[in-house]
Amino acid sequence: MVSVKQIVVIMRYLGLRALRQKANALLAMCILVCSTIAAALGFFSNSVQTALDSDIANYLGAPMVLRSDAPVLIEADPILAVQGLDQPVFTVSYTIGALSANGYQSVSLKAVSSGYPLQGDLIVQNGSVESQVSALQLSDGEVWMDQRALDELQLAIGGLVQIGRAQLKVAGVIVHEPDKLTQLQHALPRAMVNHTTLANTGVALGNSRGEHRVLLSGSEASLKQIETAVQARSKSVEILKPGKGRHPFSRISLRAERLLNVILVLILLMCGGAAASLASHTVQNYAMPATVLRCMGVKRKAVAWALCLQLIGLSIVVGLVGCLLAWLLQPLLNQVMEPHMRLSVAPVSLADLIAPVGIGVVTVIAFVVPKLQQLGSISVSSVLRGQTQLPKRGLVVISLGVMTVFGLLWINSDNMQLTIMLVGGVAAVTLLSIGFGWILSQISSQCYRFFQGPIKVAVRSIGRSSRRHITSLVCVAIAMMAVLMTVTLRGNFLDLLQVQMLETDGNYIFTGLPAEQQSGFAQVVEDMGAQVKSMHPTVSAKLISINGVEIDKALNKESETREETRSRVRLSWANSLPDNNRLLEGRWPSIGSNEVSVESEVMTDLGLSLGDALGFRVGEQIYTAKITSRREYKGGGSRMMFWFMFGQDALKGFEQHRMGGVLINDQAPLILSRLAKEFSQVRITNLERQLSGIRDIMIVITRLMNTTLLLLFCGALVVIVATSFVSSVNRDKQSQLMRALGLRRSQVYAMNIVEQAVIGLVACAVGVMGVQLISGALFQNLFALPYQLDWVRAISLTSIICFTFVLIGTWFAFQQLRKPVRLS
Repeated sequence: MVSVKQIVVIMRYLGLRALRQKANALLAMCILVCSTIAAALGFFSNSVQTALDSDIANYLGAPMVLRSDAPVLIEADPILAVQGLDQPVFTVSYTIGALSANGYQSVSLKAVSSGYPLQGDLIVQNGSVESQVSALQLSDGEVWMDQRALDELQLAIGGLVQIGRAQLKVAGVIVHEPDKLTQLQHALPRAMVNHTTLANTGVALGNSRGEHRVLLSGSEASLKQIETAVQARSKSVEILKPGKGRHPFSRISLRAERLLNVILVLILLMCGGAAASLASHTVQNYAMPATVLRCMGVKRKAVAWALCLQLIGLSIVVGLVGCLLAWLLQPLLNQVMEPHMRLSVAPVSLADLIAPVGIGVVTVIAFVVPKLQQLGSISVSSVLRGQTQLPKRGLVVISLGVMTVFGLLWINSDNMQLTIMLVGGVAAVTLLSIGFGWILSQISSQCYRFFQGPIKVAVRSIGRSSRRHITSLVCVAIAMMAVLMTVTLRGNFLDLLQVQMLETDGNYIFTGLPAEQQSGFAQVVEDMGAQVKSMHPTVSAKLISINGVEIDKALNKESETREETRSRVRLSWANSLPDNNRLLEGRWPSIGSNEVSVESEVMTDLGLSLGDALGFRVGEQIYTAKITSRREYKGGGSRMMFWFMFGQDALKGFEQHRMGGVLINDQAPLILSRLAKEFSQVRITNLERQLSGIRDIMIVITRLMNTTLLLLFCGALVVIVATSFVSSVNRDKQSQLMRALGLRRSQVYAMNIVEQAVIGLVACAVGVMGVQLISGALFQNLFALPYQLDWVRAISLTSIICFTFVLIGTWFAFQQLRKPVRLS
């Protein structure tokens, strides 16, 4: 049995001597940098996510909103009797006509309870004074209206307006309303009343076209409890939260959170690569001290355990130091968001430290400990002869490393799909590195004859020692794959957020136009000097089944698209594939058939495939359609895209409406006013106003991504430093021999540079292949983004990484060449 006393004595004897070894010092530096990056990114992302959720909640009007076409809850509902919940706010909006002595105007009438606004600022002007108010100050028989409604009705504060059967007094002008951006009627002028006044108007009697909302805030547990209860009671209620629901920011927030998750996992992989690169060198340095101790009577396992525990303890200490540095770095990172977002230093909990500290511990256990445990298997005579080659137990070491890393990946990502994809990607990169390493050695062993001098020596060295370069190839390839994947993901994400081609799709989107009014609508728009940019036929429906299985059972995984399909969707049709779509597989639906083409993102998220049967409820009828094609939307900034499209005449038996885009450059209030009067059923969305809010959030996300990418580059630099050090150590004896044979220092430099450059180029090529293998599935399944390799980015990153690899390798070579020549 291993003596605990011997282990303690050995650890005390070694003490800080272990850090004097350059390999151990570099290992500690790798763990320190990666732990600091992981912790800093964790603290930073938590602060940003909290502030971002707060900003989005301001746009929503509350941290959680329940929305439905029918009343959702009542104030006395037992669902609301949960501890930790603030007083809820109830709102309902109707499109209705407002009449004054001087004119008529369609308005969005919104009735609010006394606690409104729950979050955000409601600013109302009374006379020349603007003040922040609440609905408590809105008396019975009074109405607040925005300036556009007053202008159209030629009213001022104190004037009278007829809404429904009640005559109301204008008590103020709405300057700012927190949740107007996320409401469909927000292009119409607003009129706001309390619920008592709404009842007096009679607008709600028999009117089924209202939008009912419940605004909720409180503890996270109370909101989750209400969400669960509401979902169990009714599937028709839509739940809006910062990262969930159909509002402009939900997908942005969700994708940003997933991006940060991916970055943390990639940092872990790179730290593991650096540890693996240094592991063999660390073990070789310990071979002689371990042998001396064994000769002195110390048990073999005692030596191995002492070394393992020492390095594990070192990794824990270094990880904690990294967390401390990350916490001290928070104020600097928080300044990145100024003035767009004010962040505070996040409090640190024990859970926040597990992942950053665990990175170092896991990499040591996975890559260093298994090799240290093999020290006792090397015979004393072999060590004394300088033969410190470890016994070949590669399968055991690899299995332990894979299982350990896989476990920490799962803990950090909390997403099995992401974990499997990245582990598969790393496995593919490793296999590719082995294969390319072998190919490189075969090519080098044949073509060295074509070179002269130090280049010939370098090429021949690559051919004779293929295994020596495998670790370097794997580490640099993983760093290349991680950086290229992140750069590409960042670019695609930001491209998606950019506002494109408003001139193509229009800056106002209209919905709900009856089919028989489309020519009259187009004529009015043209007469007013605006343009109808597009007009599409639509049928309102609800997806109720997939392959005969009820929708709630078929969609047992929660995601944004799955939640949206539980509410109403718009079906459309065309006689051929629209110009702004691209057919990925299958054929376009036949004329008059029950065949349907489904958008690619939706098919992926719902787990659909060609041949599946979809059941829709259209009015009181059930309509079944078979999927015959998958298509990709390639439109502009409006994202006016239909998930489900049929062939010509397929839906002619159902009630039809039109939706499309209108481009209004001048006199927008006048044009919108006339459209509201003549087409009261139509809802018009101001796309530019909506996108201006998205731009504010986009600035924050862009800065977050840029900061994250910078931290990832720091992690990649650590990997390159560790790999370059190991490569230089492996070339040490060769360089000494060449100098003894008369090579000048410049020639030795040339030899090292050629070898580093070749390895760097091959490793970057392997990294690009690794990205190609996994990024398509990763982008599509986790981010619903298209993936296409940008060769300009790939070549630029290859150049940067190769140059850095060569530069750092040359620095280590310079340090070695300063030493006197010795061949012992």
